[in-house]
Amino acid sequence: MNESARSVTALGFALVLSAVAFNLVLTESLGVFFDLVFVSTCVLLAWVVRLEDFYRVTILPPLLMAGTFLLIAAVAPELIARADDNVLQALLSGLSDHALALVAGYALALGTIWWRLRQDHHVHVDPMAELGDTSEFVIPRTGPGHQRRGA
Repeated sequence: MNESARSVTALGFALVLSAVAFNLVLTESLGVFFDLVFVSTCVLLAWVVRLEDFYRVTILPPLLMAGTFLLIAAVAPELIARADDNVLQALLSGLSDHALALVAGYALALGTIWWRLRQDHHVHVDPMAELGDTSEFVIPRTGPGHQRRGA
């Protein structure tokens, strides 16, 4: 539960490409098995990455799926699209066919990161901390019952 972003990225691609290979042994195209492994991989990666490196895991699911489908589209487009589709068409067909898995994997990975940040007592995430003094962002009230400045 303390892996670097680089090793988590490599693990993610290894697991997803292994799922592709295993799925193709079972059937002639990518199906539900691939989707389930993809979602599980996204959660696993969010669970094992170091908290300092969690940013990469928050952007990894779409890159993982797009990278995998780009490789498949270049080598064997008939696995995710029609055999006569070009690389871009095959990539878009694969992404649209597996969009539910992508959304689920992404949402669960973000939820896992959020939960880990909430459980870790040493990491305090304050989104307003980077803004510093926010008093300059306050909009003065005007209208009935409020006095205008300089009037």
